Amino acid sequence: MPDDSAIPEKAVATFPMKALGGRPMIEVVLNGSGPYTFFLDTGAGHSVLDRDLAGKLGIPVTGSMEMGSPMGDMSAETDVVSVSGLEVAGLSFQDEKMALLDLAGMMPGDQMPLGVLSYRIFEGYRIVFDYPKQMVRLEAGELPEPD
Repeated sequence: MPDDSAIPEKAVATFPMKALGGRPMIEVVLNGSGPYTFFLDTGAGHSVLDRDLAGKLGIPVTGSMEMGSPMGDMSAETDVVSVSGLEVAGLSFQDEKMALLDLAGMMPGDQMPLGVLSYRIFEGYRIVFDYPKQMVRLEAGELPEPD
């Protein structure tokens, strides 16, 4: 059996993952502040930032957008911010658009994530969730053709 404790050569980055209710959570640095806990959501079309955190960090509203709800067929207009610097596991992203929502109180407890990071930020990478090791790995390349 091969040693799977080594990071594969094709890995671009690996980072720790926690879980809340089975949902993966990761640490994100915003404009040099943090880290803050975010859900990493493979179904989210847009990244989301807690409105209060955006205010505390002085991130101004740059526009608005129509955003669908994961709870059903509803949609609503929401403010949008542009985060000038976002870092995950040593990878840097600039000018990331994020919808603003009031996330506080959506889930019980003090460990509520302050955002949702859409899979789309990692476009061009494969995202591998290793739940037993509580790690996320980004790999270069495309998915293989379905068999």
